[in-house]
Amino acid sequence: MQSGGRFVFGAALVVVALLWAGARADAPPSAPLPPERLYVDAPGELATQNGIELRARYAFAGRSGWQVTDLDTGEVLDAHEADRSFAPASVAKLPTALFALHSLGPNHRFFTRLSKAGLVTNGSLQGDLFLVGGGDPELDSDGLAELVDDLARLGIKRVNGQFIVLPGSSLRAEEIDPDQPGDVAFNPAVSGLNLNFNRVRLRWGRSAGDQALSVSAKADRVDPPVEQVEVQTASANAPLFQHDQVDGREVWTFNARALSGDGSRWLPVRGPELYAGDVFRQLARTRGVNLPPPTLGKVNPSARVIAERPSRTLDEILRDMLRFSTNLTAEVVGAAAARVSSGTNLGSLEQSAALMNGWISHSSGFSPGDPRIRFVNHSGLSAESRVAPSRIVGLLASERMKGTGIEELLTSISVDDADDPLEVGQPAVLAKTGTMDRIRGLAGYITLPSGRRLAFAIFSNHLAGRLADRRAIAGGWMRGARAFERALIRNWVRRFDG
Repeated sequence: MQSGGRFVFGAALVVVALLWAGARADAPPSAPLPPERLYVDAPGELATQNGIELRARYAFAGRSGWQVTDLDTGEVLDAHEADRSFAPASVAKLPTALFALHSLGPNHRFFTRLSKAGLVTNGSLQGDLFLVGGGDPELDSDGLAELVDDLARLGIKRVNGQFIVLPGSSLRAEEIDPDQPGDVAFNPAVSGLNLNFNRVRLRWGRSAGDQALSVSAKADRVDPPVEQVEVQTASANAPLFQHDQVDGREVWTFNARALSGDGSRWLPVRGPELYAGDVFRQLARTRGVNLPPPTLGKVNPSARVIAERPSRTLDEILRDMLRFSTNLTAEVVGAAAARVSSGTNLGSLEQSAALMNGWISHSSGFSPGDPRIRFVNHSGLSAESRVAPSRIVGLLASERMKGTGIEELLTSISVDDADDPLEVGQPAVLAKTGTMDRIRGLAGYITLPSGRRLAFAIFSNHLAGRLADRRAIAGGWMRGARAFERALIRNWVRRFDG
């Protein structure tokens, strides 16, 4: 699916992400449990089931922890294993969004620039052309086409020097999580020059047209071919896939059975700078501009900017990041925020996330180096990250007091259930979900029908069972975890409304 010139991860891609997520050991021991609480809806009525008893009704394996806090009084209304550390999955994108807003500001934009070194004579640039990334996580082939148009309007028809691509001042990683399989598109490289979420579209069979296989950089308006990434097939006895670097190009080899029939899929890109340069060159060719093959290099200090393309504002980027849970966007904006906060380029996603961990502790009033806040990247695409429900709720409560406006970026979540109707009315729930194999999370804000405002976090993990059955992500465990968190919120509405 595509929207507004930007690629959106569809439901099918999310399912693949869940099926392939790697396995890890269980979380560390928790702090002592808070006392269980019973309550009565109204005099003369039976005691309504509390959260711990409710969890027992949903017989999915593993552990769950939660906390809900009144935003006006600070009172913890309900908690269970709230200081235990859980793997958060994409709930990690919530603190990442807050970190980016504080470090960069909601109106921040990322700029992709074209520069030249040398004079233009009779349509020929007697020097080098530079495509320089500025950290735009949403740059797509349509955006590159706009820069090509700018180049053509300047009257440049050929470049007699080099065409140099470079990421700018940005963290560089070959992939987000090394524990993920190498062919999943939600785990691409991270750079300052990213294109189409660092994915290419592979088509085979009839969908590939005249070719048996085709690779392109599809966007809304343009769909240029890609030479930098090549796909070929091997015998039915070969491994499912293999990725190699051959003469500076990326070569994928798939088992022939994996590409039988007619179909398409997305593949991750490991060399995003050369990929972007390749696509720019292909688009330039359609405008009559002849460029040499792209090469990695450095900016010439004498180079002059001749065109630039700004991204959307950061708040717009973050709204879609939280809605569609785009991993690359989270890593790019998180790394940019860490770079601005520290004043230096960091060497890895883990180092960048460590800086965010410190910011969360400081911003929320927790102790420095709090072990219950340990994100290893900014997207949550890892079974190694850990956070306690109490820490997420503390951050949400702190941000609400500061008036960050994070609620405007969150997605509305329905907790309605025809078999368990709420007589008092539906709450307004604005939250971020997190889903991986045997990992589930939900955190955000609740406005009860009475107007009472709450912050909450719910996590469920069964890390020991992550290798037991890959199909379970679409089955009973996840259905149970989702149903439980919504039942728990309905439980809170009955307990705490009015």
